[in-house]
Amino acid sequence: MKRTFILSLTLGLSSIAFAQNNKTITVKNPSAVSRTELISIPYATFEKHFELKKNVFTIVDSKDKAELAYQLEKLGQPTPQNVLIQVSIAPKSALTFGVTGNNPKTVATKTFARYVPERKDDFAWENDIAAFRAYGKALEGSSEDAQGFDFWSKRTNDLIIDEWYKTGDYHADHGKGLDYYSVGQTLGVGDATPFIDQQVVYHKHYRQYEVLDNGPLRTTFKLIYEPENVKGQNIQVEKTVSLDAGSQLNKIRYAIKNTTSSSTPVVVGVAKRKEDKPQLLNDTKRVFWLIGSPLRG
Repeated sequence: MKRTFILSLTLGLSSIAFAQNNKTITVKNPSAVSRTELISIPYATFEKHFELKKNVFTIVDSKDKAELAYQLEKLGQPTPQNVLIQVSIAPKSALTFGVTGNNPKTVATKTFARYVPERKDDFAWENDIAAFRAYGKALEGSSEDAQGFDFWSKRTNDLIIDEWYKTGDYHADHGKGLDYYSVGQTLGVGDATPFIDQQVVYHKHYRQYEVLDNGPLRTTFKLIYEPENVKGQNIQVEKTVSLDAGSQLNKIRYAIKNTTSSSTPVVVGVAKRKEDKPQLLNDTKRVFWLIGSPLRG
């Protein structure tokens, strides 16, 4: 008798069904749109289901035998915590896959992050769609000082962080895109900060970083801020950021410790641009977006 159990997902694909008799997994897409994204399965569950003997395997579409790209997500641990699988599923359909013991093909690196000491302690990250950066200690108090997350618009699917920092000429478009986004004293594109006494309160820039995973399909890192007294409250902030291949959105976990107060209001911001008719919220699709990127139509 076929037995299944269901794991709920948060990315729009409704469920994963594990078939015990023929050792396959089925992912369903009940929506009316095509979905291309990473699904995450706990490694221990995946390993037990497929009776893996080692961390080397190939994931294969059961229908056409095409190999699916995957990443073993470690989240800073010595052993895999999750299996991230890149899937593309048509509307109202499903994808079933299994594994073989073969060595997988090399997966092209589509996400990347690094500390940039050569540019005043920047921390930069990107995928095949866009690039971002956060500002570090060396920028504080300088004429270039800015607060929130910066956004770099790309014309290419190539990774460009190393190239652009090497030339230093990323405010002009030479065919691959540019940094046109002016952050200044704002939260930039989706950063957060305490909101105390009805005021947006900026704190110092990050002091430490930890890269938890660095591609090829998902990059996750942590920015750590030192304890600080902000308007009479002693706070410490950590931000954990994940970016997936093919996505224009970061997933950001904002953690704040306040030893002065039992609660800390926080504001999330996006700097408005100077377009004649800027639109930030699509009420029909319930999407919050950034207007002003002319390169990724």
